[in-house]
Amino acid sequence: MEAPKPGQFLTLPRGGYLVDSSEGYLQVGSPPETIKDTMGFPKGVPLFFCLPAEFFNRTRGIAVAEVEFPLYFNFFIRKKKTTLLCSEAQKKLFTVVLNESLFGPEQFNIANDFDEESGLPVPDLKAEMAFFRGPLNLDHLVEFRTFDAKGEVKLGGVTVRMTANHDFEIEDAPFHPAPVRIPGTVEYQDAFDLGAVSSTPFEPPNFGVTCLGPSHGFDPTANTSGFILWVNKRGIMVDPPVNSTSWLVRAGVNPLLVDSVILTHTHADHDAGTFQKILEGERVTIYTTQTVMNSWLTKYAALTGMAQREISQLFDFHPVLIGQKVNLNGAWFVFNYSLHSLPTVAFRFSYRDKSFLYTSDHLNFPDTLRTMREKGAISAERYDELTSFPWETDIIYHEAGVPPLHTPVAWLNSLPEEVQKRITVYHIAKKDFPEKTHLRLATYGLANSLIVDVQAGSYEPAFRILDILSRIEIFQHFNLAQARDLVAVVNHEKIPRGERIITKGTPGDKFYIILSGSIRIGEGAGTEAKRYGNYQTFGEVSILLNKPRTADVYAETEVEALTIGKSAFLNLFAGTEVERKLKRSALNRSERSWEALSATELFLKLSASQKTDLELILEPVEVREDTDLVELGKPVHDLYIFHSGSGEIHEKDGRREPLARGRILGAYREFDLGLPSTQRCSAKKGALVFRLGADAFRKFIKKNPGVYLRFFEALTK
Repeated sequence: MEAPKPGQFLTLPRGGYLVDSSEGYLQVGSPPETIKDTMGFPKGVPLFFCLPAEFFNRTRGIAVAEVEFPLYFNFFIRKKKTTLLCSEAQKKLFTVVLNESLFGPEQFNIANDFDEESGLPVPDLKAEMAFFRGPLNLDHLVEFRTFDAKGEVKLGGVTVRMTANHDFEIEDAPFHPAPVRIPGTVEYQDAFDLGAVSSTPFEPPNFGVTCLGPSHGFDPTANTSGFILWVNKRGIMVDPPVNSTSWLVRAGVNPLLVDSVILTHTHADHDAGTFQKILEGERVTIYTTQTVMNSWLTKYAALTGMAQREISQLFDFHPVLIGQKVNLNGAWFVFNYSLHSLPTVAFRFSYRDKSFLYTSDHLNFPDTLRTMREKGAISAERYDELTSFPWETDIIYHEAGVPPLHTPVAWLNSLPEEVQKRITVYHIAKKDFPEKTHLRLATYGLANSLIVDVQAGSYEPAFRILDILSRIEIFQHFNLAQARDLVAVVNHEKIPRGERIITKGTPGDKFYIILSGSIRIGEGAGTEAKRYGNYQTFGEVSILLNKPRTADVYAETEVEALTIGKSAFLNLFAGTEVERKLKRSALNRSERSWEALSATELFLKLSASQKTDLELILEPVEVREDTDLVELGKPVHDLYIFHSGSGEIHEKDGRREPLARGRILGAYREFDLGLPSTQRCSAKKGALVFRLGADAFRKFIKKNPGVYLRFFEALTK
C-alpha cells in the first residue's frame, strides 16, 4: 500500500484514516491492530491521533480508538511521546481507558480472588505491578491536546479543526494545497487472516486446540495471539483476537459450538475480541477473576459510554477463585495469577487422561525472578510458586517475547528436550522463533488444529445427545425422565452432500435435529435461500399439522443428524411445552415468518438458529378489519413485524409512511418501558403481521445480547 499523498487522506485496511503533514503522520481513529497497517510506511507509526466521535462501534463490538499499542511502540521503540487530539470530555474518558489498560486497576483486593480453603499464599500483585511499571506514568507516554473554543489545535504549522459534526479539517499550507477534510466516524474493516479453511463443516474434537493467532501486537505478518480450547466437542475462546468471531463463522464453525470465554487480562491484544463474541449470537459465559472483570468493565464502560451494570447484563459472569477447581465442559480447571504488569490469570486443567497448561502473558525467567526476590517485589512463597513450574504437564502453551514483561524464547529453548517437546510457543513472531529447537510454534487456522487423543468416555454417545439437546431452545427445560425417553428413540444418520432429504408433497415420517452440516430448504441457491445448520430442527411441520411435506430439503454439505420417527415423535411430545412451541413454529413457518424476519433490517444479521428461536415466539395476526395496531398516546405492550397487505405509520406532525415488509411497528424504548406511543400504526383489512409479545421478546433479547444492542441503538433514537 502506498503512503498518503499531499492533499489526500488514506483509508487504512483495518479502518481509520491517515493523512501526512509537515509535522508527520496524523491518524483519525484507531481500530485494533491498525498499527500493523502503518508500521511499513516511510514515516512509520503516527505520533498524532485524533480521537473519533465515538470510541466504540456497538454494532460490531469493536473499539475504534485503540491506541494502546501505538503508544507502546512510540515510547519503547522510538523513544517518543504520542499526542492525542480530543475534546475535554473525551480526554477525561480516555484517561480512564489508558490508565486501566496500560497500568491496571488502582484499587483492588487480590485476596478476594482466592479460595480461602486452598491454603495458597496471596501474592502482592501491587508490588509486582510496581516493579514492572517503575517510575512510568501516563504523562511519559502521551500528551493530550484539546480543541479550543474555535475547535482548533495547533501542531507547529498545522491547524487541526474539528467541525460541528465531529469531522476533521487539516490546514497545512503549502504541504497541502487546500484543507483536507477527514470523516470523524470510523468503521472497522475486517483484515483477519483466515488461514487454511476446509470446504466441509468443522467437526469439533473431543479435545483439541485451534489457534486464532500465534503472534503479538507488533507483528504485521500474523494475527494476534488467542485460541479455542475444544473440550467434549464444545469450544472455549481464550483471549479472542479482534474479528476472530466473524472468521469462525466464515470458516464454517457454528457460533453455538463456542459458548464460553476465558479472559486473562485487559491488554488490548488479549481483550479486543471479547465484546465482539458477547454480541455475536447467543449469550456466553465469561470466566475470570473478579479483579480482572472489574478492570475490563471499567475500561469498556469508558470506551462504550455504557454503564458497567448495563454491560454486565449482556453476558453471564462466572467468577473463578484461585486454587478452586472449576468444571468447564467436563474438564477440571484450576486458575492462578501469572507474573505480568497487570492482574493476569493463567490456568491448568485435566481432561480424562491428559493435562493442559496455559501461561497467558507471563515472565518465566529465573534471572528476573531472583532480582524481584532480592528487591522484595515478590515474597519467598511467591518465588517458590513461580520457580516450581509444572513442566510435567502433557501440553504446555507458553508465551514468549521481550523481557522484562515476557519470557525469552532462548530460555525456553534451553530447557531439556523432553520438556521442549511438550511446549507450544505463542505470542511471538515467526522470524523470532529459533530454527534449531524441539519447541513447537503455534500455527493458526482450523486445518492446523491440534487434535489430542484421549480416553473414550463410557457413555459418550448419550452425553453427546444430551449436550446437543441442552443447546436447542425447545429442549432446554426437559427433565431427566423426558431426556431419557428421547435418548431411547433417536437414531443417528449421515446424509451425503447434495442428497434430497425431504421431497415436497410426500407424507412426513421423520423429525430432524442437525448435528453438523448445512441444509437448504427449497430450490433457491442464493443468499436469500433458507438454510439451517448445527443444532437446528426441521421436518416437524407436516407431522404436527398432518399435512404433506411443504418443500424439498437438500443437504448442502455432508449432514449428520439425529432423527425421530413420526410415531415416536408424536408419543414423546404429546401435551408437552415442546409440542406447543413446535406447533407455533410450524404455523409460523407456513405463514411466511421467515420472509418477514429476512426483510427486517434489525434482524438481517441474525443467524439461522436465532431466526428459528424468534419464530417460536412470533404470533401471526391476520387483520380482519382496519385497525390501529399501535395507538397514539397509549402504552406500547407489543411490537409488530409487517409482512404483507397495506398500512401506514402516522407521525405526530402529520407525516404518513406506507408500511413495507419487515417494518417494525412500535418504538423499542416505549415498548421496553411501557410508555405512551408517539406514533400511530394502522393496518388495513387482509394485512398479515407478526406480534412480538413483551415477555417473550425480553427473554429472547436477554439470550441474544447483540439483538438487544441493535434495538437499543436503532429504536431509541
